[in-house]
Amino acid sequence: MPRLLPRSILHAQSENPLLAKLLPTCRSLASARNELRWLREHAIDHHATERSPASKGDNNNWRARLKELVARRARGEPLQYVLGTEWFGDLELVCRPGVLIPRPDTATAIGYLVQRMLERDPHKWRKTLRVLDLCTGSGCVSLFFQHEWIRFMPVIPEIRTIGVDLSPKAISLAQLNRDRLLRTKHEDVERHKASQASHFYDTAFIESLSNTSFLHADVLEESQLWQKLEAEHSLAADILLANPPYISRWGFQHSTERSVRRHEPKMALVPPLPFSIPGKDCPKRADSDDLGDLFYEPLVKTALKSDAKIVWFEVADIEQAARVAHLITSMASARPEQLELWREEPMPGIEGLEGKDEIYQGFIVKGRGNGRSVVWWRDG
Repeated sequence: MPRLLPRSILHAQSENPLLAKLLPTCRSLASARNELRWLREHAIDHHATERSPASKGDNNNWRARLKELVARRARGEPLQYVLGTEWFGDLELVCRPGVLIPRPDTATAIGYLVQRMLERDPHKWRKTLRVLDLCTGSGCVSLFFQHEWIRFMPVIPEIRTIGVDLSPKAISLAQLNRDRLLRTKHEDVERHKASQASHFYDTAFIESLSNTSFLHADVLEESQLWQKLEAEHSLAADILLANPPYISRWGFQHSTERSVRRHEPKMALVPPLPFSIPGKDCPKRADSDDLGDLFYEPLVKTALKSDAKIVWFEVADIEQAARVAHLITSMASARPEQLELWREEPMPGIEGLEGKDEIYQGFIVKGRGNGRSVVWWRDG
């Protein structure tokens, strides 16, 4: 990390003392100015919604709130936790400590997944679309999948979604995000009565969100998970989505950003040690946990058990993507042409990229950037 120049610190101090507090965390004046602006807007908005009639016109409250927010951010707390929300594609979702912050490359992958489904056969899902989202976290993946499907698909079936997570904090936040979106869309219906297209989207999204539930269960305890899903009549799935913990212990200590290590939940990032899981034997390959791959075998089993037609897994890098693809071919007798490895920017149309898929360890690789997804087209 480059050192801050003394003149940059003096410049920030002379401009605004709060700017100087943010500078060591933001590392540049431009970033610090942006974050101070966002924090100020958040403090003012919070003051406007929370203040009593007696405090009308009192600016000291929001200024005190701003100092608190700056102090939190200056200690390295992620901006998303400080502000309380983050954009995930077109959806603004609530973020809270204890639950992983949604990443933009995950939204990119889900948007591209819907695009590819549209290209393959948009009329295939005419009646009911069943979505199973494992390791749901904030609910961002399944909520955004519904949003994108309804935006672009010419045929909108009944969508039934269930998200699963081991963390009670995650389940609570996912439910909050669903309820918040429901409330917003009900308001949009009233606002967009004159617009037929907007009304159609809003009402379809409301119906889909109303058919979305979240379940507390452990993905690694397969029999328990399947029993709970069967009790909810949700074991069968058309689409299985999973963003599991996949960072190795070594990668967490040496490659993960300090802010992530200090503030985001390790259980959402790093698989547990096999001997820390009750009833679990050590894996056959001694290095499977060292590589961060522990979750993928039970995920593949659940994909087979649920008879999912399309499966999407997020991964750490292209090497892990290839390992997961090989695991699928060995466990499920999948053909290599049924599997695709996606990079951070998988979509075609990027200059110098279109039509130039590569092959890595026998699998098609799409896009540019770091490896991020494995997609298993079981329907093809």
